[in-house]
Amino acid sequence: MKMDISKRTTCGVREDGTIEGRPGSVTVEGGIRMAYREGGCGLIGCNCSPGFWISRSTPRNEKGEIETTIIRFNSKNDFEDAKKLLEAVGIKEE
Repeated sequence: MKMDISKRTTCGVREDGTIEGRPGSVTVEGGIRMAYREGGCGLIGCNCSPGFWISRSTPRNEKGEIETTIIRFNSKNDFEDAKKLLEAVGIKEE
């Protein structure tokens, strides 16, 4: 199973999830998110998070920051295999 793991900090996140100076929004509660069945975020024409991935974000802190760890997979099969492993140990999308 091939994958790439990265971390990022999103700054300027308002309480409603919108981001200062940028379009779009994020979830401020934190949690685990997964790509949709065909990849990406699921919105037609959106390219915010292409491909197959699983992410875990912390809740927004008082500074307006969210820390996110993203695992990107090279194929849909690798993504599906990883989801099965997580589900087997009781971890699922929140």
